[in-house]
Amino acid sequence: MRSFYQSRLIVCALLIVAGMFCCGFWGSTKKDIDVKGIKSVAIVPFQYAHFKDFSEKAGDIVAENMNDIFADKCEWTCTPVDQVKAAMKELKIKPKNPMTEANAKAIGDKLGVDMVIYGNLPVYDENEGSREIMESGGGGFTENIRELKVEYDMFLVKVSDGSLIINVQMDRKERDTAKHPMQPDPPENQLKNATRGMTKKLAKRFIME
Repeated sequence: MRSFYQSRLIVCALLIVAGMFCCGFWGSTKKDIDVKGIKSVAIVPFQYAHFKDFSEKAGDIVAENMNDIFADKCEWTCTPVDQVKAAMKELKIKPKNPMTEANAKAIGDKLGVDMVIYGNLPVYDENEGSREIMESGGGGFTENIRELKVEYDMFLVKVSDGSLIINVQMDRKERDTAKHPMQPDPPENQLKNATRGMTKKLAKRFIME
């Protein structure tokens, strides 16, 4: 009798674990951002602090790659970054000044889009180092590596009424993906890859319909 109950307990435990995996308990992405009715978006180049090896085009890199992912995953019409910057210039909104919801609405009205996203990169942390790689036939070489950590602080604004849909923070780590061991990937490429990975996760949180 005791072994019978033990067997049942084991079976129940296995079913619970299986249920967790099926429901995406580990690594799950909860749909918690309501973007129903959104069909078009404009992304303002992100603001950032200056860090070592940080490209002056970093803000554009973030916006351009978010555009690519949203166009693919959400099927939104995404305004090219150059057009967003042109609208800001016409509205006399300076890129280095802090963005506001009112500015976002003005940009959205100018471009005729449903939503405007703006934000900043409060953390851009690079860890550089090296490691010894030993070859099977003897000898070896030193591999240079760089790990990038980026934090994204984003504001999603609904243009029709200028309301803030959500302020969301996400982060992403991106390890050097260089093919040549002695030439780490440029920070711009790592930022591109980090942004694309982050945006895919963000898109999974959207409630579309």
